[in-house]
Amino acid sequence: ICIGHRGLLRLVLRAAGKAVHSGSAAWSQGRDGANALTGLAAILLRLEALEIPTAEQPAFVGLGNKITPTLLRGGEFESMVPAHAEALVDVRLLPGVSPQGVVDRVKQAIAEETARRPGLVVSVEVKNSLPGAAIPADHPLVKLAEEYTQTLTGRTWLAQGAGPANEGYMLIQAGIPTLCGFGPQGDNAHAPDEWVDLESLPRTVAIYAGMVREYLEGGV
Repeated sequence: ICIGHRGLLRLVLRAAGKAVHSGSAAWSQGRDGANALTGLAAILLRLEALEIPTAEQPAFVGLGNKITPTLLRGGEFESMVPAHAEALVDVRLLPGVSPQGVVDRVKQAIAEETARRPGLVVSVEVKNSLPGAAIPADHPLVKLAEEYTQTLTGRTWLAQGAGPANEGYMLIQAGIPTLCGFGPQGDNAHAPDEWVDLESLPRTVAIYAGMVREYLEGGV
């Protein structure tokens, strides 16, 4: 019973260096050239290890703030020191964590690394930013979901927050209580052998029907 989700921040990092022949004496002796690809890679390793402190949230047990570089491309030719490189960085944030605060820390890490690499310049663009959101674990909607899942499955379902983001924040911020993930059983999202249990589909419909009926009868 998903009572909320983490926020999503996606950053595009663009690195500019200086191209030079990789076999030249100037490059070998460190007199010319700046490798945009390895410079950006060093920054990505810094970001991967960057910790974003925040207070623990009971609904998000085992889920904290996480920075994950997911895309990297760069270079122009086999024997050229790369003058350009670009990466996408995926950031997941617990509700209440400031995206701008994270961007500021990313810029600080970039400044520290570029100071060690003359000729390297790296810019940051915010591609996507949406907040984390959650409703209280004791909200009547959550209690109703707990009641019907117990009745129709014979077991207690946990009420907790989700790691991935979704559109639930739009409704929650508008004052509309929302379950941000509640349906058929499955696993391995965005991974090999992603699956859903077909037998759980009609059971999910029955759970929805019971909850809607009680809601319309004034049970919430």
